[in-house]
Amino acid sequence: MADVVVPIFGRGDLLRRLMPALEGHDVILVDDASPDDETRAIVRGYAERGVRAVFHERNLGFPASVNDGAALVGGDRFFLMNTDVMPQAGWAEQMGRALEADRRTGAVGALILSPDGLMVQHDGVDFRDDGLPVHLYRFFTRRAPEVNTPRELSMVTYAAVLLRTSAFREVGMLDTAFGYGMYDDCDAGLRMREKGWACVYQPAAVFLHDESASFTARSDDLEIRMAGKEHFIEKWVESGRWKDLRINREITLSGCRDR
Repeated sequence: MADVVVPIFGRGDLLRRLMPALEGHDVILVDDASPDDETRAIVRGYAERGVRAVFHERNLGFPASVNDGAALVGGDRFFLMNTDVMPQAGWAEQMGRALEADRRTGAVGALILSPDGLMVQHDGVDFRDDGLPVHLYRFFTRRAPEVNTPRELSMVTYAAVLLRTSAFREVGMLDTAFGYGMYDDCDAGLRMREKGWACVYQPAAVFLHDESASFTARSDDLEIRMAGKEHFIEKWVESGRWKDLRINREITLSGCRDR
């Protein structure tokens, strides 16, 4: 079984909910200086039971947390997932098969649904005409044909993703200039594609998602989102780099939303 890297910032209750679904995997927890004693105690408890854990003395953000966890990965692949997702049956096998199907695949994204399992939150990311990332088929029903079609994409969300370790390390992992996060996964996907790696979407791997639940521990959610967006625009849009990386295909944008 592949390693699973789980960044944490508060909401230890979500970590407790997630951990039983990861049984059989080697889990790497990264506590990014959680603001509450309860979460820190929960992570310490797992560490005392043999789970590998990293503890930040100050809050460094999602990219730095992911990188610190990924640095401990010993295998050729690893899962990365937020604490606010719940994997559904067969997730690891389906994503693993998608990675193995093509040696140039660097990242495999999943179908991520609302907590009731009825509505799409994420099923891949592509570009709007202005170069900004957009979630495909957001708010579509999970039964829509577009949602259930495996495909190569410009980017995939890192709320739940399988990464080829060599590809992730080749591009320098996540860009910590994104600070606390937002758009850092899009940036990593594009850098992979510049190096010749592919990002693919596998709808047979399903996760339920209490979207942005961990951000309830922060008072600066909007500022984080805006800072990430501005850095992405500066890095990819203003330079025009994104235009060479867009997947050329028909995309139904009805229902899609800017990140």
